[in-house]
Amino acid sequence: MEEARPRISVCVRKRPLSRRELERRELDVVSQRLDLSRYLENQVFRFDRAFDAAATNELVYRHTAQPLVETVFRRGTATCFAYGQTGSGKTHTMGGDLSAASQDFSKGLYALAARDVFSRLRRPSSEKLELRVYGAFFEIYGGKVYDLLNERNRLLPSHPHPSLKYIFLPW
Repeated sequence: MEEARPRISVCVRKRPLSRRELERRELDVVSQRLDLSRYLENQVFRFDRAFDAAATNELVYRHTAQPLVETVFRRGTATCFAYGQTGSGKTHTMGGDLSAASQDFSKGLYALAARDVFSRLRRPSSEKLELRVYGAFFEIYGGKVYDLLNERNRLLPSHPHPSLKYIFLPW
């Protein structure tokens, strides 16, 4: 049986308009017909999955990070990260509802993945695997890497590889 080749899955999620945007009667550019041909070059983008503004974090998790949890329990490696501009919904998707009123962390991808990891670890079939769980939370902002689990949000030393396009983080 041929083993599945590792690959990157790229998913996009449309953020609904915020209360402030609705109050200002701002346009939802995804549902409006605008002629931006003078401003945009013709480009085609392909994604593995797209989620609309009504998609819940549970739905996003089920189709993005949950398969990664399964990969890890088959002795694979996996990484899930969010990328986007400020205000695009990364924190809501990954961390849950962090609005001042509720602070519900249980609905973010982090918590949903942790729930499934520890649920799998409690299964009798997992006892013989002798698994350990480690966690790390990093933020890459302005070309710098920050440790989000450190009380001081410590800047981490990074070492660019001289010939490859990646950065090594001593962890």
